[in-house]
Amino acid sequence: MAEKNEDIGFKKDTISKLLSSFFKEDKTRLSGDAVLLVAEMLKVFVREAAVRSQKQAASEDCDQVDIEHFEKILPQLAGSVDSQSRHFGEALE
Repeated sequence: MAEKNEDIGFKKDTISKLLSSFFKEDKTRLSGDAVLLVAEMLKVFVREAAVRSQKQAASEDCDQVDIEHFEKILPQLAGSVDSQSRHFGEALE
């Protein structure tokens, strides 16, 4: 099963287009390394969401993860992303 997880990821082209859609100037460019980094961060984020959802389902004695389990852990993920981005911003100052 671990071998299958290594093949799962996000397409670099999709991430590049998504990030570029937020650029304010057409001259802004995105390096290949930046795209790979964001792809890896998204992969970790999704994996963490899956693990936390599974733990939530297990804590409710459910054999299957449902959308309600994901919805219950979503504030935890949003909070951890927010605090990490604040910490990252402070490191850049």
